[in-house]
Amino acid sequence: MVTTPPFTPTPFPYQLDGACAAAWNGHTLIADEPGLGKTIQALLAARMMNAHRALIICPPILVTNWEKETRRTRNAECTDGEILAITPATKNPGQQLPQAGYVIAADSLISARRQLEQDLTAWAPDLLIVDEAHRMKNPGTRRTKAVIRIAKAAHERICLTGTPIVSTPLDVIPLLAILDKNDAIGLTGRDIVDQYTTPAPWKGGRLPITSKLPQLHQLLAEHVWTRRTKADVLPQLPAKLRALHHVTPDPAAIRTAHADLDDTIDTWLERHPAPTDEQISELVADALPFISQLRRATGLAKVPAAVDWISTHLDGAPDDPLIVWTIHRDVTSALADQIATDRPDTRVRTLDGATTHDARAEAVDAYQAGHVDVLIAQIVAAGVGLTLTRGSTALFAETDWTPANVVQAEDRQHRIGQTRPVQITTLIAEHTLDARIHAVLTRTIGVLDDLTPGSDHHVTTGSTDTTGPRDIIRQLINDRLTTRQETAA
Repeated sequence: MVTTPPFTPTPFPYQLDGACAAAWNGHTLIADEPGLGKTIQALLAARMMNAHRALIICPPILVTNWEKETRRTRNAECTDGEILAITPATKNPGQQLPQAGYVIAADSLISARRQLEQDLTAWAPDLLIVDEAHRMKNPGTRRTKAVIRIAKAAHERICLTGTPIVSTPLDVIPLLAILDKNDAIGLTGRDIVDQYTTPAPWKGGRLPITSKLPQLHQLLAEHVWTRRTKADVLPQLPAKLRALHHVTPDPAAIRTAHADLDDTIDTWLERHPAPTDEQISELVADALPFISQLRRATGLAKVPAAVDWISTHLDGAPDDPLIVWTIHRDVTSALADQIATDRPDTRVRTLDGATTHDARAEAVDAYQAGHVDVLIAQIVAAGVGLTLTRGSTALFAETDWTPANVVQAEDRQHRIGQTRPVQITTLIAEHTLDARIHAVLTRTIGVLDDLTPGSDHHVTTGSTDTTGPRDIIRQLINDRLTTRQETAA
C-alpha cells in the first residue's frame, strides 16, 4: 500500500502559492527570480498533481541536485516508485525506466541520443518538468525540438526558469510550445513575431517593438507564468552590491589581439576606399568571427589584474571564499595557474564545460563545506541551478552579452540561505571590447524592464550607443575608416 509521507522541507508560503498556481490554476511556467526555490515548488506541484510518472529534464550539472531534492521531498515514495538519474554512464536507460517514480535526464543527453528521447516519449509521463527552460529559447536546436516532442506525450507540463526572456520576446515562443499555451494567450508563435518585433537592419534579425512589450507581459502574467522577485517575497534577504573595477592591461597584448581584425579591415578598405552602407554590411558579416577572438584576448589580458584583486580579497577576508566568473576555458586555466604560482597555499577549484558530472558535484560540496578558497567557474557551465552561499563575494573577470546570464551567475550566491550582502565586482579593461559589451548589456536591460518589470537585471550601467556584435564591428570599421581618412588628409 502506498503511504503519503510528509513533504520535506516545509515550503515558504510563496512557494506553496507557486505550486498551487502550477497544479490548479494553469500557471505552469514558474518564473520566479533565481534563488527563490523553483525546484521545491515544482516537486510540491507534482505531489499535488499526484504524478505517478514524473520526468525531469534539466542541464547536466543539475542532475545530481534534482536527485537529492527528489529524495529529500520523499515524492517518489508517494508513487511506490523509484528514482532513476540518467547520466552519460547509464547503459540502456530505456530498459531501466521504472513502472512508477521519477526519471531525471540531462537535456544534452536527450538531444544527443534519439533512442533515449523515444524511450522517454514512450514512457508517457504524467508530468514533465523542464528546468532552466530558457535553454530551449532557440526553436531550431535539436535540444528544443526533442523537448517539444517529449512534451506532447506528457499529460501535464511545468517549466522552470528565472530568466524566461533572455533578450527578446521571441524567447518565449518555444516555452509556449512546450507548455501548450498558445491558445491560452490567443497568440501563435508567428503572431508574436509579427506583433511584438520588427525586422532588424541586418538580414534575418528582429528587434523588439518596445511600446508593445507591456501588453505581452500582461498576457504572460495572466495566463502562463507565476513570477515573484526577491523583493516581493524575501525582503529580509541581504542586498546585492555591484561595482565596476577598471584596470589597464598590457597595451601590447591588446594591440596583438586587434591586429588580425585591423589588418582585415585595412586590406578591405584599400579595395573599397569609399564603401557604401551595403558593402560595409558585407564586411561586418565577414568580420563577426573576430569578436570572439577579441573577447578571449581581453579576458587573458586581464588575468594579472584579476589575480591581484583576488589576492587582495583573500588577504583581507580569508574566511570569505570567492567565486571568479569567466567565459573562456583558457582564461579559467590561466587564472588557476597564476594563483597556484603566486599563492601555492590557496585552495582553488574550477568548474567549466570539461568538468565531469561527479567532479562538479564534489567541487560544489567542497565549496559549501569551506574547503575551497577560490572557485573559478564558467558562466555558461556553472551559472544555473547551483547553491554557493558559503561565500558572499564574486568577481567577474569576464562577463556575458546577456544580463540574464550574468544575473543567473550572481544568484548562485544571492539566494535562500545567504545571510550577508553579496558583493559583485566586474573587471573592465580600458581600451578593449569590455566597454562595448557593457553597452550591449545596457540596451538589453531596457527590453527586460518592459517584459519582466521589477526584476533584478540591472547588472551594469553605461551608454546604449551599440546594440550588438554587428554594431560593434560596424563601429570598429568606422573608426578605422576615420583614421585612414584623417591620415590621408
